Amino acid sequence: MEPFKERFNAPLVRAMAAHLQRVMPGFDGPRFCHIALQGLDALELKARSRQITRALVATLPASFSPCLTFLCRI
Repeated sequence: MEPFKERFNAPLVRAMAAHLQRVMPGFDGPRFCHIALQGLDALELKARSRQITRALVATLPASFSPCLTFLCRI
């Protein structure tokens, strides 16, 4: 059985980008993937989670309200 951290992987990041691009016009999926995937394989679970969170912060609108509207559509 693989470690749970392996679920935080490139296919998950790409799926997140695809869902966000579908509901959020102008979402920069390639940039999100680039940030989220940098060195992801070498990281442990919490670090992988933080890396993906940083990618979201870098690519989602700064205002929470519009983000919430889009995220509820996923």
